[in-house]
Amino acid sequence: MSSPRPASSVYSDSIELDELLENLSDHLWKHDTHMLQSLERENKATKSELAALREIRGHMYPALMQMNKKIELIYAALADAKRSMEREKVYWISNCTAF
Repeated sequence: MSSPRPASSVYSDSIELDELLENLSDHLWKHDTHMLQSLERENKATKSELAALREIRGHMYPALMQMNKKIELIYAALADAKRSMEREKVYWISNCTAF
């Protein structure tokens, strides 16, 4: 048969549990603090990257708008050239059959 535990061990077990709980609480607090610091660093880096991307967009958007206007001018010039070439073709064919 097992012998009953001495009464003093009940108190010492309680103290050990309190120490364990305190150590666990400290560990969780440190872990949460580290996690929070890590998330804050990541948030700061993300904000910095976002600011850089917005700056790039700020420079690129006007350039893209200018390119779009140039492309529209090129399309208009190509359409004019095509119409002119069609007129010249008709004129040339009409002169070729005149002989």
